[in-house]
Amino acid sequence: MRVLSFGYVEELLRERHRLLTAAGFQVTSVDTKSNVLKLLENEEFNVLIVGHGVPVEQRNEVAVRAKIWRRAGVIFLYRWNINRAEFADAVLSVDCCPENLAEAVLTLAAEPGKSDPSRRRRRFFNPGN
Repeated sequence: MRVLSFGYVEELLRERHRLLTAAGFQVTSVDTKSNVLKLLENEEFNVLIVGHGVPVEQRNEVAVRAKIWRRAGVIFLYRWNINRAEFADAVLSVDCCPENLAEAVLTLAAEPGKSDPSRRRRRFFNPGN
């Protein structure tokens, strides 16, 4: 199962990479929008995770591309609150426990039609620490 993790907070991006790799996922982590778009255009991913520090416009652009180009599930992470998360399939606290993030990745990757833009369902997973 391939995961693309995108964020601007380097420490959190590294930690997410480490945790998801330890959980058995193949993880590619990037810190620029151009790299995300290039990877989405050229490689297959099951899930895109977008960090809380990514501006709304960029977050939504990469989410739409992930859904259209790769039919990937999309997870948005947030710190305090999140606005305009309509393109996310799941929304989690950036401080959620690793098990919740892994559960969200597994759930989205296993659901057929998970990225159908007409299905505006979002999940808020328990942010437990």
